[in-house]
Amino acid sequence: MAGDLVGMMVIYKPFTTIKQQIKLLKSRGVVFSDELKAMEILEREGYYSVVNGYKNPFLESKNSNKYVQGTKFEHIYYLFKFDRELRGIIFAATTRTEALLRSSCSYCFSQIHDNEVNAYLN
Repeated sequence: MAGDLVGMMVIYKPFTTIKQQIKLLKSRGVVFSDELKAMEILEREGYYSVVNGYKNPFLESKNSNKYVQGTKFEHIYYLFKFDRELRGIIFAATTRTEALLRSSCSYCFSQIHDNEVNAYLN
């Protein structure tokens, strides 16, 4: 049974087709410029990843499922894409920084403990 964990309670989420997902979004006020493109995006990325992860700035209120008038599916998707690209940039920079720090630490440690075998174990 598919569902989300909320505390200790499981909430059942029934399967919905891509067309049903678009219909649901429309009923909540989302506008689609290109439904076929939206269908491809939802099929490729998944409703949960795109919509549930990035809908909050577009909702009328915190406790509402209704979207602010004029919200387009593309707005939600662009926020999803922006976040993905930003995470990639930050990850790449963090990886380079980690490698530099690791190399610098190893170099300094080896310089100080040149003649000590297995000094790093102490």
